[in-house]
Amino acid sequence: MHNAIKKRAQAFREVFTNPVYLGVSLAGAILYYYLFRTVITASSHGIFLPATPAYLMYGISLTSALLLAVSMHAVFSAFRPRRAGASCGVLSVGSAFAGSIFSSCGCSAPILGTLLYGIGVNSFAAANLMIVIGDNSSSLLYIILLIDLALLYFYLGRQN
Repeated sequence: MHNAIKKRAQAFREVFTNPVYLGVSLAGAILYYYLFRTVITASSHGIFLPATPAYLMYGISLTSALLLAVSMHAVFSAFRPRRAGASCGVLSVGSAFAGSIFSSCGCSAPILGTLLYGIGVNSFAAANLMIVIGDNSSSLLYIILLIDLALLYFYLGRQN
């Protein structure tokens, strides 16, 4: 157990002592925050009204940006075996997008409604799902944040 943590700490240091990956993380965090802001504003008819605490949005933006930097490191180091690859980058974008959907008001999220109708969910089921998401948005964001941290731990273990 101790060696696994040491290995991940070494991989974290390897990735984030490089100024390129630090820049990618910073740019990613800013872009993910603006993704949150854009989705919340679009779903609230032009008004930025997050239904969850701001620290959760910042936390998901930060962990998603760290995942993005780790995935870029893995892609650029792809000639070594056992790299995480681009799947980590896709997961970082997906978690930031899902978090922004959950942090907007679930009862008035036209983006979520459009997505649900597009996959064939009827209007009653879509309305019920949006109410459940609206009622449990903070819990869902905590879950996404924990998933991001677990993915970061997992992918850092695959770096060496």
